[in-house]
Amino acid sequence: MDKYIIGENAGKVWHLLNRGSQRRWEFSEIKEVTGLNDAE
Repeated sequence: MDKYIIGENAGKVWHLLNRGSQRRWEFSEIKEVTGLNDAE
């Protein structure tokens, strides 16, 4: 996995968590919404 892909994946997670809601996300929910797997 190269730096570009890691950056893209981090951006997906950041955008999800930065939507303005104060909700607590479960790890499984983050994976489902972003479409990422454990390795990513």
